[in-house]
Amino acid sequence: MIIQSIYSPRLELQKRTAIKALKTLHKFPENLNFRGNLKKLFFEVSQQAIRFRREVTLAQLAAHRIDVKTFI
Repeated sequence: MIIQSIYSPRLELQKRTAIKALKTLHKFPENLNFRGNLKKLFFEVSQQAIRFRREVTLAQLAAHRIDVKTFI
C-alpha cells in the first residue's frame, strides 16, 4: 500500500499560524485583519497560493488611490 502526501497550502498555513477557522485560502488575509485596499496592497491571493508583499511602493499606493497620509 502506497500512501501519497498531498501538499495543501491551506493546511500548511493552519499549522504555522494556529488559525483554525481558515476555510479557504483567500480568506487568510481577512483573518489577519487585512481588508479592502490593505488586502489588495499587501496580498496576491489565488486558489493555490498567497503572496505577501513586505514593502509597498508609492506607485502601488497611487494605483489603488490610497493617500500615504492614511498610514502615517
